[in-house]
Amino acid sequence: MLTEDEIIRAIRAGKLQFREGSLYGNHWLTFLRREVEALVRKKHGENYLNDRQVKTELAHINRELRRLKNTDCSVGRAEIKTDCPPPKSDGISRP
Repeated sequence: MLTEDEIIRAIRAGKLQFREGSLYGNHWLTFLRREVEALVRKKHGENYLNDRQVKTELAHINRELRRLKNTDCSVGRAEIKTDCPPPKSDGISRP
């Protein structure tokens, strides 16, 4: 990841374009994704972003596996429990 100092240096060097925003006194900067990714690749190497994405996806899969293991419902070959509660929603709508 990039530190705040690295981001400021990149802005001053003209490597990052940004837009300022503010809501209820909270300020933030918005950057172009391709410029930030290019800066991260230059600092951490070509595979860094891919490795981070794979780790994040693995964490989501592991979280889902833990959730499924912790439910009291088990599906057997001959019997399916119908009194199981519906799965908890994680806030992501799926088709």
